[in-house]
Amino acid sequence: MVTDLANFTALSHRDEALSLRLLMEHRAIVRPVLARYSGREIKTMGDGFLVSFDSALNAVECAFEIQRRCTEWVEESPEDRPRTRIALHLGDVVDDRGDILGDVVNVASRLESLAEAGGILVSGPVYEQVRGHLPVRFEKMPTPRLKGVDTPIDAYRALPAEGESSSEPRPAPPGRIAVLPFASISPDPRDEYLADGLTEELIGVLSRLGGLRVIARTSVEVYKSRPKPVPQIGTELNVRTLLEGSIRRSGQKVRVTAQLIDVPTQEPLWSQSFDRELDDVFAIQSEIAQQVAETLQVKVLEQEQRRIRAKPTGITESYLAYLRGRTLLHSLNPERLKEAEAQFVESARLDPANARAYSGLADARLRIATMFATDRPLEEMVEALRACRELATRALLLDPAAAEAYATLGRLQQLLYEFKEAEKALRTSITLNPSYAQAHRWYAMLLTERGQLPEALAELRIAEQADPLSPSVEFALAPVLFALGRDREAAIALRRLAELEPDGVRYHVAAFEGRLWSRDSHGLLEEVRWLCAHGSSHGHTDLEPYWFGRYYGALRDTARAHAEIEKMRAVRDPTTGKPSAWAASQIATVYAQIDEVDECLSWVEQAYTAKTLVFTDCWVSASFESVRRDPRFREFLSRVGLA
Repeated sequence: MVTDLANFTALSHRDEALSLRLLMEHRAIVRPVLARYSGREIKTMGDGFLVSFDSALNAVECAFEIQRRCTEWVEESPEDRPRTRIALHLGDVVDDRGDILGDVVNVASRLESLAEAGGILVSGPVYEQVRGHLPVRFEKMPTPRLKGVDTPIDAYRALPAEGESSSEPRPAPPGRIAVLPFASISPDPRDEYLADGLTEELIGVLSRLGGLRVIARTSVEVYKSRPKPVPQIGTELNVRTLLEGSIRRSGQKVRVTAQLIDVPTQEPLWSQSFDRELDDVFAIQSEIAQQVAETLQVKVLEQEQRRIRAKPTGITESYLAYLRGRTLLHSLNPERLKEAEAQFVESARLDPANARAYSGLADARLRIATMFATDRPLEEMVEALRACRELATRALLLDPAAAEAYATLGRLQQLLYEFKEAEKALRTSITLNPSYAQAHRWYAMLLTERGQLPEALAELRIAEQADPLSPSVEFALAPVLFALGRDREAAIALRRLAELEPDGVRYHVAAFEGRLWSRDSHGLLEEVRWLCAHGSSHGHTDLEPYWFGRYYGALRDTARAHAEIEKMRAVRDPTTGKPSAWAASQIATVYAQIDEVDECLSWVEQAYTAKTLVFTDCWVSASFESVRRDPRFREFLSRVGLA
């Protein structure tokens, strides 16, 4: 696939700044669509993309999806936004250190120059592969004479089927699959962790297959307590197939039943029961993954075969302790998190070579350290993060291909302000497991910290595709969209967040930021009161000066804002008696809100030194508008490694 923006060169000559902004917006639209249809971005070529696919069907569906998204983009402001041209050709390529070479690339490039703005042009070989398999009609063009191509190539315009609007929703791509929570039918209710663990392990092992895009656990977990009909699940998750099943344990024997369901027909594509010893539970999930790949005709590469067959440990009890820990880890309950930590410790004790035990332990301690950060001395939290980093590093020494451990390492390095190392770890995680939504979300946070908002948006859209029912993703999306001026999309993200987490604190935090952007002072007070009441009910009355300080700042009532700042200055660390390091970032934000940039930057420096500065807020919060324009802020970012 070759894409291009029509008339973009003329726009660049007329308004270079505008053209650069529109190019970033265009890439932020296209990249998540490529990921959804398993397109591999080879490179950008000026204002276009060169992309390869393993499936002609996926490529054509992807082209239509890109044009639908770009049409919506153009309709928002048609006088500015250039339309997209797309061309597709089929053939062999040579991989040259990440680039691709061959006649197929040259032909696709020549065809693209003949495509209409907003149109899709496919070659004869592509037409032969997809005709009759998609709700698409084709119009034969006069055979073009392509410069530098001796053999005549037929060309067809690809158009929506008669009577079909290009904005109508399309069926999910064939490679999108969800693993529904496996049911535990064991006599002993304490064995439920086996079903939860098997679900999570199957999501992990299937995610390692490049031809599949697997929905994250966060989004499928809701169906455990609220089962729904197959078509409804398929629509909500935008998947073509569902994997479901059950597990029953009796002593040292287990029976696992699994079936793969085609969402459009609701018919089983494959089903099988496995009666094995408990020691073979890992082998069962590997066999299920192989059967899913064969049924869906997904090509499994040799290195992928090795990954899905590799046993994490030869000691069954270590593996079972790991599964128990993983099941407990998703809780927000402090006691269950402590129990998860204990299970990972036990797993590592039983098998010191079990990489997953250390990765899980790093995740548990990371969550504990950040969830209760303000309830403990700052130095203790920083030491806890460094210890977690060592655990993630140890996991990677034992298993250098562990995508989840790379993501955790990247997040820890990010929190410790080791930004270059964090980027390397997060990008490696995404390369190893493109379906891992958490890695995309954390990488988006890093890009946001650098002020690369269009790129951050692209990563968040990929995370949203992989984890469509995740409140964490929508919470990250809303402020980025507000900061980019895409208020309509931000409002959609806010609404989804409210649906996924009714009356949750994250919705009200995001709504507060949205009202700051829209300068809705009446609604702002409503949000402040809710947030203060919520903080008080959870023992955090010290947050009231922060929220009211920002509120008074938005009203331009600087006297009251200063009074709230003084309250924050008076907060003391209970262990040291010194001014609270946690308040530094909050004080900086209120100073930013009242446009006192000198004071703000002074407190930004203090918060950075204490490692409590939230860099994402500096870019997506309306409070920091005046600070972002100050050259000293850019100099500060360059100095700390975020230029």
